[in-house]
Amino acid sequence: VNQIAAGDTLDSFALSVASDLLLSGPQAVFYETLIEPQLGSGFSPGTGYAGSRRETSFSVGLKGVAEKDVEEVEQRIQATFEKLAKEGFPRERVDVTLHQ
Repeated sequence: VNQIAAGDTLDSFALSVASDLLLSGPQAVFYETLIEPQLGSGFSPGTGYAGSRRETSFSVGLKGVAEKDVEEVEQRIQATFEKLAKEGFPRERVDVTLHQ
């Protein structure tokens, strides 16, 4: 994620919504691809969109990943981003997130 200029609230809001769609709750994209298959015990601290500093960031991390599963976790993260880049988020999930 690139740095967002101060006052660019629309970009910051959009990235926050995307982070929720990716990580928040059992319907989230990365929950389904990483937590449900039990590749880790949960998301690691600092996972998600951090927009409160001068330079924003987004990270995905898991706790309790077995050494043998590290490569699979990395592949699933990459594949998930590639799929979302092509297909986008399901509209109904976006609507639910916006109306929470």
